[in-house]
Amino acid sequence: IEAISCGSELRLPDTPDMWDGHSLLQFVRRCAEHFLNSEQQEVRLEAVRTCSRLLRLAVESSSSRHSHTVTATVSEVLGKLLVVGITDTDPEVRYWVMASLDESFDNHLAQAENLSALFVAMNDETFEIREMALCTIGRLSSLNPAYVMPSLRKTLIQFLTELEHSGMGRNKEQSARMLDHLVVNAPRLIRNYMEPILKVLVPKLKESEPNPGVVISVLTAIGDLAEVNGVKIQPWMGELLAILLEMLGDASSPEKRGVALWALGQLVGATGFVVRPYNQYPALLDTLINFLKTEQQPIIRRETIRVLGLLGALDPYKHKMNLGQIDTQVDSTALLSMTDLKSEAEASHELTTSEMLVNMSSCSLEEYYPAIAIATLMRIIRDPTLSQHHTMVVQAVTFIFKSLGIKCVPYISQVMPSFLNVIRTADVNFREFLFQQLALLIAIVKQHIRNYLDDIFQLIKEFWTINSPIQSTLILLVEHIAVALGAEFKIFLPQLMPQILRVLTHDTSKDRTVTVKLLMALQKFGSNLDEYLHLVLPPIVKLFDATDCPVVVTRVGMETIDQLSDTLDFTDFASRIIHPLVRSLDVCPELRSTAMETLCALVLQLGRKYKIFVPLVSKVITKHRISSPRYELLTTKILTESTIAAEEDFLLTRHKLTRSKIRDAALNPTETTTIKRMHTSALNLQKAWTATRRVSKDDWLEWLRRLSIDFLKESPSPALRSCWALAQTYSQLPRDLFNAAFVSCWAELTDALQQELIRTLEQALMVPDLPEITQTILNLAEFMDHCDKGPLPLDPQLLGERAMHCRAYAKALHYKEEEFHKARTSQVLESLISINNKLQQKEAAAGLVEYVMSHQDEHLKVQERWYEKLHNWEKALQSYKDRLAENPHDIELVLGQMRCMEALGDWGQLHSTASGHWTELTDAGRERMSRMAAAA
Repeated sequence: IEAISCGSELRLPDTPDMWDGHSLLQFVRRCAEHFLNSEQQEVRLEAVRTCSRLLRLAVESSSSRHSHTVTATVSEVLGKLLVVGITDTDPEVRYWVMASLDESFDNHLAQAENLSALFVAMNDETFEIREMALCTIGRLSSLNPAYVMPSLRKTLIQFLTELEHSGMGRNKEQSARMLDHLVVNAPRLIRNYMEPILKVLVPKLKESEPNPGVVISVLTAIGDLAEVNGVKIQPWMGELLAILLEMLGDASSPEKRGVALWALGQLVGATGFVVRPYNQYPALLDTLINFLKTEQQPIIRRETIRVLGLLGALDPYKHKMNLGQIDTQVDSTALLSMTDLKSEAEASHELTTSEMLVNMSSCSLEEYYPAIAIATLMRIIRDPTLSQHHTMVVQAVTFIFKSLGIKCVPYISQVMPSFLNVIRTADVNFREFLFQQLALLIAIVKQHIRNYLDDIFQLIKEFWTINSPIQSTLILLVEHIAVALGAEFKIFLPQLMPQILRVLTHDTSKDRTVTVKLLMALQKFGSNLDEYLHLVLPPIVKLFDATDCPVVVTRVGMETIDQLSDTLDFTDFASRIIHPLVRSLDVCPELRSTAMETLCALVLQLGRKYKIFVPLVSKVITKHRISSPRYELLTTKILTESTIAAEEDFLLTRHKLTRSKIRDAALNPTETTTIKRMHTSALNLQKAWTATRRVSKDDWLEWLRRLSIDFLKESPSPALRSCWALAQTYSQLPRDLFNAAFVSCWAELTDALQQELIRTLEQALMVPDLPEITQTILNLAEFMDHCDKGPLPLDPQLLGERAMHCRAYAKALHYKEEEFHKARTSQVLESLISINNKLQQKEAAAGLVEYVMSHQDEHLKVQERWYEKLHNWEKALQSYKDRLAENPHDIELVLGQMRCMEALGDWGQLHSTASGHWTELTDAGRERMSRMAAAA
C-alpha cells in the first residue's frame, strides 16, 4: 500500500526524459496487473487512483503523443480500469474508477469497446456511479456520435418513461437528475427532442409531489434545457412562468424557491422574454424586491439581482397600472351563455325470445341459444335488485363462453359493459370473484377483448392499491391479458408500472406472496418488458440479497431473470444482475443452485462479453466449492473462445425447452376447452311432463315450473343448461327461456315421445282459468312457427279458442285465419270479424263481409250480426227489416232490430217496436227486451 501511495503522490514534471525510459509505464502496467485485483479494498482503491494519475501524466506528456508504446499501455491499463469499474464488488472502488475518467482520456474512451463498458456502468447498482458514467458518455457523444447517439436516444426514452410512468418519488427524482446530466453533457442529442422532453417535464411540476427533490430536479433540467435551445422553449413560457411564480410565492420550501428563481433566470435569459412577465404577472416585481429585502442567503440575493437584470427595466407608471393602482377604461365584454348539451341516451329495448329469433332469422338455432341465454342473463345482472343472483349469472356466462370457445366473440359486446359496471359497484368479495371470472373470459376470447381494455385497465388501477386484498387476483388478470394480447400488451404496460414497482418495492403482504405472484406474471410478459426493463429489473435484483426478503421470493426473483433472458437483452444490465447474484452465492447456501442456473442463462446470452465477470464469480465458487458442470462448460468455452458443439448446445438448452413447454401448458389451461353438445335424458323429461297429481290450479302451475326447469336441465345446448342452477332460485329465468329450452329438447325426443308431450300440452290447454299456462303454450306455438324445428303439432282450432278465451286476439286471429283457409264456415267468418273488430282492424272486418258478398256460396251468407259487429247499424237494421218481412214473429230478429235502433238513437221506433211485440214474448224474451224498452 505504501508503494502505491508513494506512486500516487508523485508529482512528475512534464519532461520527455521521464516518459522515454518507460519506467513509469512499466510501473503502471504492473500496478494494474497486481493491485487492481487485490483482496484488500484499500489497495484496489489506491491502485485505481495511482493508475489514473500516472496515465493522465502519460497522456498529457508532449513526448508521448506520438508514442505507440505509451498509447498501447494507456489503452491496456484503461481497459483494466474499466473492468474494475464494472466488476469490483466495492461500490467505492467502482465510483473512483468512473470519477478518474476525465477529459484527458476521451480519445481512448471514445473507442467502441470502452464505450460498451461505460454503457454497462451506466446501469450500475449505485446511482452516483450511474451519474458519473452518463456524464462521461455524454461528453464522448461528440467524439464518436455514430456509436453513442443511438444508445443515448434509447437512454433518453428510458429516463422519460421512468419520469412519466414509475409513480415512485425516488425513481422520478433520479431519472430527472440523469436527464439533466444528459442535457448538459449531450446538447446535440437533446436539441432534437425538446418537445417530447418538455411534454413530460412540465406536467410533473403541476403534480402534487410529496418529494421536493423531484420538483427541484425537474426544474434544474428545464433550466438547463433553456440553454440548449431557447427558441423551442418559447411556446412553453406562459405555462412555465405561471408555475414558477407560484413556487416563488411558496415559503414552505426555501430550496425549491431558490431553484425556481434560478430556472426563471435561465428561461428569461435563453428566450429573451423580458419586461412582458411584469405585465402578465404584476406581482412578480414585488416578489423579487421582497427577496432582496428578506432573503438571508447571499446566493439567493445574488440570483435575484441577476433575474432582475435579465427581466429588464419597467416603467413605474405602467407597473402601477398593472397593479390596478391607476384606473383605466376597460372595454365591456358580452357574456356568452353556454348551453349544456346533454346527449339523450336511447331507451334500451329488450326483445322477447320470439322477436330475437326473428331478428336472428339468418342464424341457426345453435347460435340462437347462447344469444338468448346471454341476453336474459345480462338483464338480470343489470338489475341491482337481483344482486343476490349475480354470482350465479356470472358463473353461467363464463360457462357459456367456455363452451363456445372462440365462437363467443360476437357476444362480448353484450356481456362486457354490464360486467365491468357490476365490478365497479360490487362489494369486495364479489368484486374479487368477478375479476377471477373476467380473467377466465379473457383467456377464452384472447385478443378480441381489446375494445374493452381501456375500461379494464382503469378498473385495475382503481382497485390495485398497496394494501388491497385482491392484489393477487388483479395480477392474475393482468397475466391473462398479457398472454391474450401477446405483443399488443406492450402499449398498456406503462399504465401498470406504478403498481408493479410499488409491489416490488413496498409489498406488505405475508411472506411477500403478492411479490411472488407478480414475478411469475412478469415471466409471461416476455419481450413486452423490453422498453421497461430499466424500471422493473432494479427492484427485482434487489430481492437477491435483501435481508428482509424470504428465500422463496428471492428464488422466484432469480428464476424470473432466468426466464426473461430467453426473450430480453440483459447486456447493458449485466453488472447490475451479476453483483447481487455473487453476493447471494456468498451468503445464502440454499439459493446457490438457482443462482448458478441464472448465471448460466446470462453466460449463454452475453457470450464473450461475460468474460470480464468470470474472475469475480470464480472467487465465490472457489471459496464455497460450488459445483456447476453447466457453468464450468460455458465459461470454459468463452475463455477459450471456442464454439459450443451441437450436442453440448442441446444439453445446455434442454431445460429451457422443458420450461417453455410447462409455460405454454400454463397459458393454455383446460378450462378453455370448448363443449359442443350435452346429453339429453328423454326419460327424465318424460317424468317431468307426466307428473301424477295435477288437480288444483297450484298443481298445474307447479307442473309448469318444474317442466320449465327440467327443460333447461336436460337441454343439449351448453348455453341453456348453464342457466339451470340459477333457474332453481330465480323463477323468472325458466319462464323467459322456456321456448328456447323446449325447442332444444324437442329435437332430441322420439316421435312417440313428441306425441305424448303434445297430448300433455293439449290437456294443459283445456284446464279452465289458467291464463299463465295458456299464454305459455300459445307463446311456444308462435315461437315454433318461426323456427326450423316447428311448427308445434297442436290443434289450431284448440289454440284459437284458448287464445280468444285469454284475450290473446292477435294469436287468435292467426289460428282462425288458418281455420278459414281450411273451411270457410259462417261461424269462422263471424269469429274473424269479431277478432278484427277487437283489434281495431275495421277494414279487415269489412273486407270479410265484402268477400262473402262477392262469392255466391249457398253455405256462406252474410249474417245481420256481422254488420252489428262492424257497427254498420243502418245496413244491419235494413237487413233485419228484410228478414222480419219474411218472418215477423222471430224474436231474435226483433231483438237485433231493436239493438240497431238503440245504437242509432231512434227512440220512437224503438218504443213502437217494443210495445208491438211485448205481448208476444215469453218471460225470458221480455227480460232480454226490457233494458232496451226502458231506454226508449
